[in-house]
Amino acid sequence: MRARINKDGGKKSGFGEIWRLLKIARPESKALSFAFFFLVVSSSMTMAVPFFIGKIWTVQLKVRPKVVANCSASACPCFTRLSRGILLLGAGANYGRIIILRIVGEQIVARLRSKPFRRTFVQDAEFFDENRVGALISRVSSDTIIVGKSITQNLSDGLRAGVSGAAGFNLLAYTCKPRPGRPNLCW
Repeated sequence: MRARINKDGGKKSGFGEIWRLLKIARPESKALSFAFFFLVVSSSMTMAVPFFIGKIWTVQLKVRPKVVANCSASACPCFTRLSRGILLLGAGANYGRIIILRIVGEQIVARLRSKPFRRTFVQDAEFFDENRVGALISRVSSDTIIVGKSITQNLSDGLRAGVSGAAGFNLLAYTCKPRPGRPNLCW
């Protein structure tokens, strides 16, 4: 049996391709689950910052209305500490997600490159007559980088958009729920 290079360029797309990418990433599922956890935390903090700031501001207005009128970092220490904490938690989670995904991406690319190179060594002479060695190496290198980026960057961006959308919708629903004495203007 002889191996051939696929000349169509892989024009397929859809959920089948996403499933194939997930199967390729399965050996790194533990690290990817940590990255997903950090993604949920960072997206939630990003979406929750305006909500938390509004809640903190409301509490400050009720407790110390005169101080809030001239609010600075030294005059509102509670507000400042909570805001810093929320922003630092979100930034730390985002940093952790990026680092884990870079490491996982490099591991996936290394694993994907090694398999075709091993298979190339056992091909007969006819295979190398039909396919130039430079084209083989270039194809393997570029294809593995594309797959690695698709798993770590594109899939991560899609999941981040989904988590941000879900968090935004839930915060909107919570903020807009009807309360006694207040008309429901959101829906």
